[in-house]
Amino acid sequence: MQTNPREQIEANKWKRNRNRLLKLFQYQTREEQERGGVVALQHHPYSAQQSFTREDILWAIGIWSVILTLTPAIAVYFLMVV
Repeated sequence: MQTNPREQIEANKWKRNRNRLLKLFQYQTREEQERGGVVALQHHPYSAQQSFTREDILWAIGIWSVILTLTPAIAVYFLMVV
């Protein structure tokens, strides 16, 4: 069964308008809710004692070694160009 292209266009317009209305309704209901209500009910996922992992420390060492290694080369390049 083939549908008329005009009917398909109208159906698509209806779906777009319906989605816009639903988004507007969701936004309005969200505005009416108490602010921070969901956050206040959540348990704190972080422990009381936070520390860097070994992966964090190795990543920081790697980044700083690249930055400090390339800084003199970049400075010399800028001095040659300028």
